[in-house]
Amino acid sequence: MTTDTEAISKVFSKSRMLIAFDYYDGPVGGVMHDLGTNRAWRFTMIDWDDRQEVRVFAMAPLPEDAFNRIVDALSQYEPQKSPVWVPLFNYPNAEIRHAVERKIDEAIARTSGVSHVIATSRWGDTILAERSIEKDDLPSIQPCDSTTGYDCSGGWLELFGFERSPKE
Repeated sequence: MTTDTEAISKVFSKSRMLIAFDYYDGPVGGVMHDLGTNRAWRFTMIDWDDRQEVRVFAMAPLPEDAFNRIVDALSQYEPQKSPVWVPLFNYPNAEIRHAVERKIDEAIARTSGVSHVIATSRWGDTILAERSIEKDDLPSIQPCDSTTGYDCSGGWLELFGFERSPKE
């Protein structure tokens, strides 16, 4: 499967804004606002290829106002960036940082369960494949982030037809 063309998505538009709370050579976890559908999502990376060019994310719908609440909380202390914003959380003191983190946690607390899994380019700007999922429909969803040492072996790449070790 090639990684240079956008898949025809039934759920996501081509116009997105990401806020990456976890970042490792590209977004790993955070929230996304799909500007074309006006829907917001929490995303968590669950797999990637060995070159980190294809990333697979579990997508959970956010409550309607959650994304704007997160933007409001963050933009009080640092300028908003688009289309990918990686907040620095470099605040004058720990009290402010905890207040911002609490507002973010409150905004995402009512997030629904994972409803879609998508494969994207490294930066998340191109959706390469997508699949809606039902509970117990596919392999278990385990985060692939700093808490797991970025160890990804859930079989999600292969499910979408991508190779773990693509040839040059």
